[in-house]
Amino acid sequence: MWNSNEMLVFVYICLDKNQMGAIIFLYAVVLIWICISAWTVIQISKYPYKAKTKKLIWTNIVVLFPFFGLIVYHLIGKKNLASS
Repeated sequence: MWNSNEMLVFVYICLDKNQMGAIIFLYAVVLIWICISAWTVIQISKYPYKAKTKKLIWTNIVVLFPFFGLIVYHLIGKKNLASS
């Protein structure tokens, strides 16, 4: 059995520096995307209680369709929720 340190050393040896850079970049992009998604859901939750149906719909759109949902919410959803 390999422990986690041996596995990390093996992965580092097998990948050259360009691949490691690409993996680190990919992790950074995913982390930023998760942070933006969480921030968007928090922003949706701050709207008044009377817009609870619209809040539920927009939260589901953002969570179920992460990339497309974020774009659509920031283009259309803010105006839609603000009009409530």
